[in-house]
Amino acid sequence: MRLLWLKITVFILVFLFILPGSLTARTLRVVMGKYYPPFNYIDKDGNLVGISADFWELFEEKTGIDVELIPVEWAKAHQMMIERSADVIDVLFKTPAREEYLDFTKPIFKITSSIYYRSGIPNISSPKDLTPYVVGAVEKDALIDIALAQNGNITFRLYKNYSDIVEAAKKGEIDVFIMDDLPANFYLVKYDLLYEFRKTEPFTVNYIYLATQDGNKEVLDILNSGLAKFSQEELDNLLKKYTVTVEEERYPPWLLKAIAYGALGVIFVIFILFLLNRVLAKKVKMATRELLASREELMAMNEELRANNEELEELYKQLEESTGLIWKTLETVSKISMLNVDEGDFLEDILKLALETIPKAKAGSIFIIDENNEDIRLVKTIGHGKELEGLVFKREQFIASDEPIIVKDIMDKNREILPNDFYKKLSDPSLTISETIIAPLNWQDRRFGYVNFDIINNKNTHFNETDLNIARWFGNVVASFYAIRNYARKEGIILNNLVITLTKALEYYDKY
Repeated sequence: MRLLWLKITVFILVFLFILPGSLTARTLRVVMGKYYPPFNYIDKDGNLVGISADFWELFEEKTGIDVELIPVEWAKAHQMMIERSADVIDVLFKTPAREEYLDFTKPIFKITSSIYYRSGIPNISSPKDLTPYVVGAVEKDALIDIALAQNGNITFRLYKNYSDIVEAAKKGEIDVFIMDDLPANFYLVKYDLLYEFRKTEPFTVNYIYLATQDGNKEVLDILNSGLAKFSQEELDNLLKKYTVTVEEERYPPWLLKAIAYGALGVIFVIFILFLLNRVLAKKVKMATRELLASREELMAMNEELRANNEELEELYKQLEESTGLIWKTLETVSKISMLNVDEGDFLEDILKLALETIPKAKAGSIFIIDENNEDIRLVKTIGHGKELEGLVFKREQFIASDEPIIVKDIMDKNREILPNDFYKKLSDPSLTISETIIAPLNWQDRRFGYVNFDIINNKNTHFNETDLNIARWFGNVVASFYAIRNYARKEGIILNNLVITLTKALEYYDKY
């Protein structure tokens, strides 16, 4: 009898200590979609990273249960749960169809989902507007059922993962797709499509759960017990660590640079004119002081006074002209915000301002590179015959450089590279050119065209380094604001307030 009680005692001890340990010592096989950032994705080194990876690491620390993470395509993840080759499926929505074969934990994260569509197509506000389009979606995504519940006539094109959807959008295969907002922001930034696609207000708000097979109470209890060990602050910090916030960046990054460089260019030109204004003003003061000092000797110095008067008049004239150049610069720059201004008028104003800034040049022309990036069109000229406007050069026929250059007797060089009939069309309306500055209109990696400044029939006058620097800065100013103007026309952004602010800032620095 004593031996029987000993066996019973040993059996009870085994049951109490060894069996519970087997429940907690098991390894949970967790299957998940491998392209669902910021929850799950593979980094450049091939490692699984994201919110889920950090969550399960904390889960192991809090519960002492080992976890094996298995990243696969989303459709395969569901198949593995049906085949019972995994214990848990990670980060998914609860739907009636999924509840037929899965048991869900309590909700973990709140997720919004939206419709994303290319900027050029008509406005979309809900799934009811999706009937005319082929809509990209992920296989087995709960968003498909949610969208179809609102509009049963949607045509879907299914992809294995979110990355494939956004890559297809970049290639132009689809113009519309539905996606959870967190991974959508991640991939639109990754594929440089953030400013080519618009999004609706969220058409559904869901919660992310963990799930195990229907009836698997053992694993479900382990999951809920583990989740209970997480504070809300810990879950919120996981989201904050990986969330990509793009709402503040609704303008392209290069736009602010364009504005900054354009402003610097204008300030540089104004600064040069301002210095000239100061120098001339100082000369006027000196001349006036000399005039007052010589008043007592007026009769004896009559001839000198006449010369001083002439010099004073000339100085006042130059001062007036330099001040006028400042205001003309401000006036021309302010027209950039007026999208209804004729482009030809805008270019003519720019060219006139350029010729006044470099007075040695008595003629000039603006050339714009056509959209095919092969032809260079003469769009505006001053000084030469207007018959030149509209002439189209091939790139190999055009004398140019990546930096402003000075070219002597440019027409002789044109005669060597241009066909005879084209050269005649160019030379007949042109004045005799002694020397030319050719300045490219560059912005970042794009070249908009060129501006030429010509000295007409004067072998004794030459451009110098100062003229070349002014041409270089002038080209930067034109190109910067020309880029802004093109972007404003494309996106419909009204930059009037921006330019008014810039103008006020420039007025602040010029007290005259």
